[in-house]
Amino acid sequence: MEERTNSPAARLYRSMYLIRRVEEEIVRLYPTDKIKSPVHLSIGQEAVSAAVCDHLENSDVVFGTYRGHALYLAKGGDVPRMMAELYGKVDGCARGKAGSMHLVDPSVGMMGTSAVVATGVSNAVGAALALKMQRSKAIVVCFFGEGATDEGAWHESMNFAALKKLPILFVCENNGYAIHTPQRPARPLQSLWHRSGDDRGSRADAAA
Repeated sequence: MEERTNSPAARLYRSMYLIRRVEEEIVRLYPTDKIKSPVHLSIGQEAVSAAVCDHLENSDVVFGTYRGHALYLAKGGDVPRMMAELYGKVDGCARGKAGSMHLVDPSVGMMGTSAVVATGVSNAVGAALALKMQRSKAIVVCFFGEGATDEGAWHESMNFAALKKLPILFVCENNGYAIHTPQRPARPLQSLWHRSGDDRGSRADAAA
């Protein structure tokens, strides 16, 4: 990642603007069928990745969801290498084998994204355990959607991370929908905090 010589506001604006423009270009190109990978955009979620990654070091690693373009670019990923990956070219960040939904580039700490709900959470916890065993000062950041909190892998991973006091930050990108299903009719409690073992969520729901 480039040296942080400009102001935080300027850095965040530049990161979010870059992400948005890249995504808009993908929207323009996709109907030509030159992009051989299915794509899921990060438009509207730029700020989350930009803000979190602005606080990370090069040695820190991130895991994300299939909407991972923003995360890759915010972590310092290379635009031409990402686009080459979407085109299925050998000079892509994963030599054209991962595509949009499984972006990976260890050179910038992008350890992978996944299209399967909650699978990246377990991988992130494993990476955090490895860092702790290596006595590394690096941390892991795991991005996931609210739908992942319905999966057993998420509960098991959260429990293990807390039990072993792992160097991991969990970031839930909650847009309020699971595909087309709103969150409210799908859950009796609207706060997701209680699912992580934080009773503030339960108190907030009880007071609502």
